[in-house]
Amino acid sequence: MSKHCTTAFLPLYTGLVLFITGCSRIYLPGGFDMTPTATMPLSTEESRAHVAVAVNYSGGFNANESNGVTELSYTLGDGGGWYRFAAKGFLYGGTYGIDGTYRNLSGSQPYFGLGGIGDANVGLPLGSVTLGIGGTLGVETEFGPYTKLYIDSGERRIWPLVGAYYFMTVSPNEKSQFGLQLGVGIPGAIYLAGNYFYDRWGGTIGIGAGEDDNNGSAPDLGRFSLGLSYRVR
Repeated sequence: MSKHCTTAFLPLYTGLVLFITGCSRIYLPGGFDMTPTATMPLSTEESRAHVAVAVNYSGGFNANESNGVTELSYTLGDGGGWYRFAAKGFLYGGTYGIDGTYRNLSGSQPYFGLGGIGDANVGLPLGSVTLGIGGTLGVETEFGPYTKLYIDSGERRIWPLVGAYYFMTVSPNEKSQFGLQLGVGIPGAIYLAGNYFYDRWGGTIGIGAGEDDNNGSAPDLGRFSLGLSYRVR
């Protein structure tokens, strides 16, 4: 992802973070850091249900910090020739590595959470290719020792999730589909994800922007996600 692209999205993402969290110095909740991965095809004309697992690794708010999280989800979706709707329920858990900057704490702090998110998009079919835009809206709640650090500092336990994305899909036949998604929001910050679905199986690779380590520059790539899904019906 180029620095020009990252810089263009940065003001929108910064505004979303400030709107949700205020100006608190503590890092965002663990679930915010998950780069979105496609759990079902980005365009479809059938009702589908998928189960999925995704793992994500990212840097933290400060230098030398890290965040690792695993997500399990169940997605229901439906679509037509130019639209698609999906609703996903998810559970996640992970550990955040603190370097001593905040309250002189160091070491790994665990957390876990759950939530739900809706996804809708519209696309322009051009033969086997579809180009479109979409948006997401949902909510999550989080618990555990890491979460308690910022709950004690005045943050709330339930947070909204919101995002927008561009997408392109290529369907060479009835059973397979390639997809590419470029988005901004929470979770995921600024991200780019590629996915491939064949029959019942699907896989996704996602990358996203990291933090700037407070040096005022545009963030570098700092998030990496892998996802695997299976269509149950």
